[in-house]
Amino acid sequence: MPRPEFSEEYQEELDRTLRQVQKNDMVSVVYFSRGEFRKVTGMVSRIDPTAKLIRVVDTKIPMGDIYEIEEPSPIKMAGL
Repeated sequence: MPRPEFSEEYQEELDRTLRQVQKNDMVSVVYFSRGEFRKVTGMVSRIDPTAKLIRVVDTKIPMGDIYEIEEPSPIKMAGL
């Protein structure tokens, strides 16, 4: 499967979201790798804007391969 192309509008939205992500944020990232979509959820351990890489736990993801990134919903604790 070839890497999907994004509309300019979708790419701008994704770029805005990526700029808001910071080290130690919990995120879920859907990305394209080796012909398929993959998903990783965990803490952002590194963001390298120069190399255009984001690391979630131990997974290095090129920013250009990211399809979707979101913060997981907070867990609502009973009685709070």
